[in-house]
Amino acid sequence: MRLPRQADHPDPRGQADQSDQQIDQADLLLTKLLQVPYNTAQLPLAYFWKGEIAYRKGETEASVAFFLNYLKNPVTNGEVNPVNAKYSLAYGYLKSEQYALAKNYFEQITRTVSATSTQIEQDAYLRAAYCYFMSKDFKQSLRMYETVQSLQLASADYALYQKGIIAGAMNKNPEKISLLQSIEKIYPSSALVPDAQLEVANTYLADENYQA
Repeated sequence: MRLPRQADHPDPRGQADQSDQQIDQADLLLTKLLQVPYNTAQLPLAYFWKGEIAYRKGETEASVAFFLNYLKNPVTNGEVNPVNAKYSLAYGYLKSEQYALAKNYFEQITRTVSATSTQIEQDAYLRAAYCYFMSKDFKQSLRMYETVQSLQLASADYALYQKGIIAGAMNKNPEKISLLQSIEKIYPSSALVPDAQLEVANTYLADENYQA
């Protein structure tokens, strides 16, 4: 099974310990595989899984190197495929705050999004929008978030939140406040409601508007 990009739902401690031990054992075997002769056919698979394991361990630089090696001679075998490698590689660059490189690999997965896009494609599109934002290309980032919201994809509430943040970055605080306040009205069950409320409060305080 492919390692998740985000540990939003971690295993119970005992299961996690067992999983970590198994991953360590797999990592050791993969390292040995890289060193044995006549391993040409197995190298791409080993590079891919070494990249996944390094990412899980927080070894971002090593993870990036392994995925780049895999992509030099990619093979497809179930979850081992170029799309998953580029997705993981993009996240590695994102974690290292190398936004231009991250955006490049996210956009190699998709430059468009629709209601029929896969989960990876939808997430890659969102992360590319974030990379544009962090690179201060606010207009492009905003266009992408507006697309996500207009399609009412699973992350539409996040897209609306980001639209508010972008408005603030463009010194449009009234618009920022309006967008963030609309999250609770449009998506009342969104987990982002508390974050939006806090951001609105901070904006009022920054503007010294204590009567909000």
